[in-house]
Amino acid sequence: MEVSAILLFVLFGLNHVKRGSTVQLHLYTTCPIPNTIGQEPDTVIGRSELQCVMLCSQSEHCLGVRVCGETGMVKCTMRNTSSPAQCLQPDRTPTHCRLVNRVSPCEKGGTPNGHGCLCPLPFAGKYCQRYMRDCSEGYDNGNEGAPEGMYLIQPMTSPAPFPVVCLFTWGGITKAVWRFVAGTSWAATTWSQAKQGIGYNRSAVPDYTRVFVGLDHLHQLLNQSSYQNVIQSSYGSDWDNMKAFYTDFHVGPEPSGYELSYGTFYSYDEFPALNGLKGQGPMLFAAPGGPDPYGCVAGGAPTGWYGGSHCAGHSVFADPPTWPSPDKGVQVVRMIQFSLVRKGPYIEN
Repeated sequence: MEVSAILLFVLFGLNHVKRGSTVQLHLYTTCPIPNTIGQEPDTVIGRSELQCVMLCSQSEHCLGVRVCGETGMVKCTMRNTSSPAQCLQPDRTPTHCRLVNRVSPCEKGGTPNGHGCLCPLPFAGKYCQRYMRDCSEGYDNGNEGAPEGMYLIQPMTSPAPFPVVCLFTWGGITKAVWRFVAGTSWAATTWSQAKQGIGYNRSAVPDYTRVFVGLDHLHQLLNQSSYQNVIQSSYGSDWDNMKAFYTDFHVGPEPSGYELSYGTFYSYDEFPALNGLKGQGPMLFAAPGGPDPYGCVAGGAPTGWYGGSHCAGHSVFADPPTWPSPDKGVQVVRMIQFSLVRKGPYIEN
């Protein structure tokens, strides 16, 4: 290497060491001689082994550094590899040098990615230290196209993780309801059952197409960000589709009666639908064994949300459920689902 090139490396290295920089020494370990890691992308001249480690800490690609020389002037050879840092490759370093290997901070099988980690499902966070908050976080963490199915999530205010159905397309979709109607009977779902959820028994082969996430979990999920709810229903022998879109979809806590609210409703001509969640007053949840503020369940209506004593509406718990079409009238549906899509940042409550 020419002298000018060496000087450039020296200047680059010294300019990137800031006074007062914090070095996390616990993230480094020494490889046993004669092992090393990765390839050598950079060599700079430093003042000490500590400065070599500082330079490595400031590079998102550096996974280790070979230090040659004594205190006062040392040569720092940065090492890089596309796989997690391991002391595997032969080290032909002279005996007066030592190799310091950067330990990956990633947990749960995560892999280093810049200043954070790429996390396997269902984990998330900078170092994969927690469960994902919803399915969109799994999508954002590099899992686009992963198999749909049942995964654990833990919203910001949830005391423990719980299972939901995830689709890792269109930014990540969290299924709060997915009900193929045939073979199900939900109309008499009790208050206690609705709080806990339906179908999430975590069996070896779970039937995740007949599930409801539960009222408490639904509130915790929707309370951490702004979500759009796409209520999709299928009807007829050809499984024709209707899609009703609700912005800022929200379900309150139990003291509010799990009040359901939303910003605006709209639909598209391709899959036209009418609003099936209209009410004269606040839409409150009613079920056997629990509050029935408008007397709807006592009058024979199925478990669900109601917005007045007229008890009108289209409950997903009905046997069978129905949904209004703009050109074909009210249709008995064969499948209905609540697909939640996050539309904003997570909110600290």
